[in-house]
Amino acid sequence: MVVENQDIRVTIDAPKTAGDPITIPCSYVNKSDIKAFTLASTAGATPVNLVYNTDYTITGGNLYLINNLTDGTLTVYRQTPIDQETKYPEVGKFP
Repeated sequence: MVVENQDIRVTIDAPKTAGDPITIPCSYVNKSDIKAFTLASTAGATPVNLVYNTDYTITGGNLYLINNLTDGTLTVYRQTPIDQETKYPEVGKFP
């Protein structure tokens, strides 16, 4: 069996105009799984997490910034929650 390796992160340099499409680099189930942050180009800058439907929107396979990115970089990535929906017994046979 072959497991495909999919790049789940892309970094884009400024400038980027609001409304320009940015291709999301991976497949996703929920739009809320797609995250983004900016990082200013100044030394020692801290990443700023962007908020879905406040700082960016998603339509189809594209992310759209609501404001212009004038400095630094924008990183888009997928962060899928890890849930175990089945409760397994702590002792005994594995089902």
